[in-house]
Amino acid sequence: MITIESYDMKMKCLLLYACLFLCLGACQSPPEFSKIPAITLDRLDKFHLAKIYDEEGIPIAQGRDSFNISLNFKDGDGDLGLDQSDLVPPYYVNGSKTAYYNNFFIAMYVLKQKKWRKINFDDNLNFNSQFQRFQKGNKKSPLKGTMYYNFKIGNSVPETFNFGYKDTLMFEIYILDRALNKSNTVSTDPVVLSLEKP
Repeated sequence: MITIESYDMKMKCLLLYACLFLCLGACQSPPEFSKIPAITLDRLDKFHLAKIYDEEGIPIAQGRDSFNISLNFKDGDGDLGLDQSDLVPPYYVNGSKTAYYNNFFIAMYVLKQKKWRKINFDDNLNFNSQFQRFQKGNKKSPLKGTMYYNFKIGNSVPETFNFGYKDTLMFEIYILDRALNKSNTVSTDPVVLSLEKP
């Protein structure tokens, strides 16, 4: 299991892992996958993390829901992931991150009046992330494996983004390879929040 990236952004904590299986055997021909990455949803798990109080009953950590998403992936030429050598166009221009700096994209929808409505985040506060290269250099070989993605929604978030503490959510996910090929998009099953107001 390879830790890809971990960082904290006010409303969430993101942690991305990947289990990687190189699809090359000593006595086997490599499988033929498309050069456009393909993903399938393995599972979505949610855990509620309750508030933590000190000895005087004062909250020292807010309650939050933790989501774990696992995705199966495969890619024909193995150009998945970015690292320090990729701080160049089109991922990084004039010292600034571009829209392609992230390669893992996740959108959130909330169920309102029996219709799914997309939650609009800004460019600096969203669920998108970046995972590192699975292979060093520019080696071209098929890849197949599983990614694990974790993020948290805290009790203070719903009011900020206009959804409720017990609302039903759904997530849509896709990835990009270094050639900017976009994978298919997968959707999770609906999941109900179990947050309490701060």
